Amino acid sequence: MQAIIVTGGKQYKVAEGDTLFIEKLEAEAVSEGRMTAEEVERFESFLASVENSTLVDETALGIICEEAAACFTGARTAAEAARIIQERLSIYVSEQS
Repeated sequence: MQAIIVTGGKQYKVAEGDTLFIEKLEAEAVSEGRMTAEEVERFESFLASVENSTLVDETALGIICEEAAACFTGARTAAEAARIIQERLSIYVSEQS
């Protein structure tokens, strides 16, 4: 079982057995009718069962896969692919700041 958890303006992808540390749920979720007490209990139980979590930046992963593919097909050497990955990721990271 996997889930996407959105809380505090952040998004987390988790699977059964993962560990995830997030801010405490506010009691307002029940009082405002957004979640029943049972839903909050089930959600908190699920969160308690999470042991590990991995967050992946899809854009960065796409850059790596694209350039690695060029290496694997022989279009680039491993050194060329590594240099291009480094350059592209440096640009991407600086654009995110």
